[in-house]
Amino acid sequence: FLISDFRDKGFDQTLRQAGRRHDLVALRVTDPLDRQLPSIGWIPVQDPESGQTKWVFTGRKSTRSTHAKREKVREAELKAMFARSGVDQAVLCTDRPYVQPLMQLLDRRG
Repeated sequence: FLISDFRDKGFDQTLRQAGRRHDLVALRVTDPLDRQLPSIGWIPVQDPESGQTKWVFTGRKSTRSTHAKREKVREAELKAMFARSGVDQAVLCTDRPYVQPLMQLLDRRG
């Protein structure tokens, strides 16, 4: 099992190699804020690689919409990458019970 939020980049080659050699299952942890920014004004956003903080104004609908669109694209890219790599995945959301997605994963795998 590989448990991560998979927010980093550049691991697709490694994942593909591991998926070919092992029976690998990805458990992707997500948070509602990953998908939808709240309309609360200015928020600090830290780049995990550089540690730099940037302030983003979430009060604009266009900012929230752009973020949501990027996340949908990212979601589709991750799904395709897991499929190409032969890696099963389950999405575990921090605001929901995790039992249902795990049971669905186990049912799919037989």
